Amino acid sequence: MTPLESRFSQLWTQCSTESTNANADDVWRHIHTYYGECHRAYHTLKHIEYCLHALDLAANEVDQPEAVELSIWFHDIIYQPGRADNEQRSAEFFQTVSEGILPDTLRLHVTHLILATMHHHHNISPPTSSDSQFMVDIDLSSFGLDEEIFGENTQALRHEQPELSDEEFRRSTAAFFKSLLERQRIFYTPYFFEQLEDKARDNIKNALQHLI
Repeated sequence: MTPLESRFSQLWTQCSTESTNANADDVWRHIHTYYGECHRAYHTLKHIEYCLHALDLAANEVDQPEAVELSIWFHDIIYQPGRADNEQRSAEFFQTVSEGILPDTLRLHVTHLILATMHHHHNISPPTSSDSQFMVDIDLSSFGLDEEIFGENTQALRHEQPELSDEEFRRSTAAFFKSLLERQRIFYTPYFFEQLEDKARDNIKNALQHLI
């Protein structure tokens, strides 16, 4: 068992209402299969592992870290390039595999956290609860990495969208980057704002010079 699988299994079993019948192995197989799909280059288990690391750094600031961690595992489990409902379908997948296994209050909270990540690309209200703000910040925290890694991630996202021409990708990515810069702040939580805001803005500004 890999460290990543062991971490998921421990979390899933710990959160389940009946740990002896938690179906952790079955759910892990789904996770491993979906995040290993051949059309993925960015939305892989590497992204999940990075998000988990970001959560670990901020765990003492999070209201319900187990719920946020569950939402990290499932927020991109369904990812089909070009579709606008990946987050919704990911939330529905989580609801299906967790039914009768996890407490309903936890399932509802995790579902809301998964759907909060739609804020990045959809015209919906920004997250308001502390946990949803942490989830959104964690998902975007890679924008504050070293510029070289940020560039590699952008290229990985390009590989995931072969249906777009180079010009279409440049336009859509530039529009998204500009929308982030237009925010008063990219990161909602004080923790990630203080740690990553300036670096993320520098990365985005430098990337836009090559996209426009």
